[in-house]
Amino acid sequence: GSRGRAPTVGVLPPPARGGQPRGLAMAVRVRSQSPTRVLWENRRLAQKCINKMVQNGLHVFHPEWAAYHSGTFTECELKVFGGTETITLPVQTCTKVRDVKNVVAYRAQVDPDNLIFVMKQGCSWIVQSDHSEVGRKVQVRGLKSFTPSKMSWPHPFAMVGTGYHGLKNAMVHLHDGNTNFVMFDR
Repeated sequence: GSRGRAPTVGVLPPPARGGQPRGLAMAVRVRSQSPTRVLWENRRLAQKCINKMVQNGLHVFHPEWAAYHSGTFTECELKVFGGTETITLPVQTCTKVRDVKNVVAYRAQVDPDNLIFVMKQGCSWIVQSDHSEVGRKVQVRGLKSFTPSKMSWPHPFAMVGTGYHGLKNAMVHLHDGNTNFVMFDR
């Protein structure tokens, strides 16, 4: 017994045979974070999400609107329908489909009215309307890629002259994958 003795503070028990002091694991304790640190860390993460949303052009609802809209931050994973390309956007729970459509349309240089957001709910697929809250995993129809595609003209363009610069220009177009041109020479 340790009955009747004053507790010793900061003194480790004598080392065991292996040279490691007994009870070392108990002497080194990991402190939990204080509530203030947790609060400021959450505020920092929220500000990071707000900055990312603003960079993408999404509207951010401020905390004073919390009575009307849920301002919880989350992520929305968008996938091209029938493809493998995905992007992840930070959103709030109250972010509407129309807002995310505008961001995707701006990035891909397409008309937002041509985009259809499809979400799996249960065993079926649901087309999301523009005024509903955006889902967490959404497939986007009406896109081939999230990057802007090259303009395809309905008619070929003409290059007059097949000298050095004309042939060089044609080779540059072929190297870029554009075969929609015609060359003329006398």
